[in-house]
Amino acid sequence: MLFYKNPGIDTIVSAEDLIVLPRSDNLLVVGALYLHEGDYSTDDPTIPERQDILKRINHMIGIDLKEFDQLKEQLKKAEYMGETSGFRPYRKAGTLVTATSGPNDKIVVHNVGHGGMGWTLAGTGKAALREINKALK
Repeated sequence: MLFYKNPGIDTIVSAEDLIVLPRSDNLLVVGALYLHEGDYSTDDPTIPERQDILKRINHMIGIDLKEFDQLKEQLKKAEYMGETSGFRPYRKAGTLVTATSGPNDKIVVHNVGHGGMGWTLAGTGKAALREINKALK
């Protein structure tokens, strides 16, 4: 994920594994939710990965849509702040949403296995809330 100072973008744009995501802390996240190929011996970002993400983002927003015109101009003004990468768990069996008891009688909700697409599967938040309510009874 690449981080930019948000130049005023307030809309999430996503296609396939790519995302442009404005955050409330005045940052703009631009990136890929997963990489199909890369150096998996480290979670340090690499220059080829960064170049691949930027190339694919530019291709995505290069589609001739009136809605992308302003986004293209705003992204040109965005100040680069940094980047990060990491490994995300994936479950072949799909997502897991369950609640267990934690320390000091706390409820621990496990909502995992989205494979980097957790924000698109936000419906599991409702399932997590149901698990909390069950645990409270």
